[in-house]
Amino acid sequence: MYFDNGGSDYTDPTPFGGINGATGCKYDGDSWEPRDEVKGDVARMLFYMAVRYESGDMVDLELAEYSSSSGLHGKLSTLLQWHIDDPVDKWELDRNEKIYIEQKNRNPFINHPEYVEMIWGDDSGTGGTDEWVNLFKEGFASVTANEAISITGWTVINESGAKEWSGKDYNSNKYAQMSAYQGDASEIDWLITEAIDLSESSDVVLNFDTKDGYNKGAVLEVLVSDNFNGDQATANWVKLDAILADGASSSGYANQFTNSGDISLSAFTGTIHIAFKYSGSTTLSTTMQVDNVVVKGKDVTLKVREKAFNNINIYPNPATNQITVSSDDVNKIKEIRIYNQLGQITKFIQQHEPNRPIDISTLVNGIYVVQITNNEGQTTAQKLLIK
Repeated sequence: MYFDNGGSDYTDPTPFGGINGATGCKYDGDSWEPRDEVKGDVARMLFYMAVRYESGDMVDLELAEYSSSSGLHGKLSTLLQWHIDDPVDKWELDRNEKIYIEQKNRNPFINHPEYVEMIWGDDSGTGGTDEWVNLFKEGFASVTANEAISITGWTVINESGAKEWSGKDYNSNKYAQMSAYQGDASEIDWLITEAIDLSESSDVVLNFDTKDGYNKGAVLEVLVSDNFNGDQATANWVKLDAILADGASSSGYANQFTNSGDISLSAFTGTIHIAFKYSGSTTLSTTMQVDNVVVKGKDVTLKVREKAFNNINIYPNPATNQITVSSDDVNKIKEIRIYNQLGQITKFIQQHEPNRPIDISTLVNGIYVVQITNNEGQTTAQKLLIK
C-alpha cells in the first residue's frame, strides 16, 4: 500500500454512535488517500520517518514513487504536493510541541517546512516539488482477471512456447503476470511498453515492482530499445543491468512484490520502449509478476518557467520596517509566507501585487525565510535578515 490520490470513498463500517461513517478518505487496491485536512500532516510524518530511520537502524526507511516491503514509502511526488497543498497550521504546531514535552523530540518538517524542499527538491534548491512528471505510468488498472492484456499501447509478444503475459486481478490489485513451469519447453515472452518520449525531460528514471511467485530463479530481463517498431527480433535492446553502476539486478526477485528503486535512463535519448522479457526452460521457470511501472523525469519546459519565476527579488535585505517583492510578472502573487527560524509562519499574505511594500515592523530581529508562490503553483524561497 502507498499514499496517492483517487479511489473509492471509504466509509467506516463501525462508526461511533450517531455518526454516518463517512471519513472523507479514499482507497483502491494498493493506495490510500486521507481527507484533505490532514494530507500535509501525513506527508510530514513520512518525511520524518525517512530521515529518522537510516542504515544501522532496524530498518532503513526511504521515500520513493511506490511502496514496498523493503522499507520504501510512497508516493513521493504525491506526498510533496500534499505538503504544499496542506501547509503547517496551528493545530499541527501545538501537537508537535506537546510531543516535545513528552518525548523531547520534534518533527523538524513541522517547525521547518522548508527542509522538505532542501532534501527532496532539485539540485538548484527551487521548484523540485513540482518539477517531476510521469512520462509513462503502469497501465494495468483496466485489466480483468485471467484475460490477456489488451491495454492500449502495451505490446505482448510470444516468441517461444505456449503461454504469454496476461493481466491478473487478485484482491483488488491488478498486475501483469507470466508463468511457465518446469518441464515445459523453452518459453520466451515479451511485455513491451508504448513509445516513451524522453526528448523534453532530464534526469529520467524507471521504477517498478516485481514478484517471483515461486522464488525459483531470475527469469526476467528488463531491456530498453531506441528503435523498436513492432518486431522485437530486429530491434536493438540494451539490458538495464549492463548500465547500472553497481551491477545490481534491475528487478527484485522475491516471494513478495519488491521495488526496483529508481534506475537511471540517462544513457537514452529520444523515443524508447521498455521490455520485460521472460525466459523459461525445462530446468528454470517460475511465475513472474510486474506492477507499478513508472518512467518519470524533470520537465525541461517546466524548468524554463521555473527559472523565469525565480527572477524575483526581495529588497532591502537586510530590512527593518518593510520589504518589497519585485517580479517581472505583472500578475498578482498567489501567496507569500514568512517563516521564522522555528519554522513558524509569522506573516501570510494572499494575492499580493508585485512591487507593493510589505509591512514587517512587527517582526523581531533575526533570519527569516520568505516563501513565494505564484498562481501556477510554482514556489521559490529566499532568506531575509531583519535587523
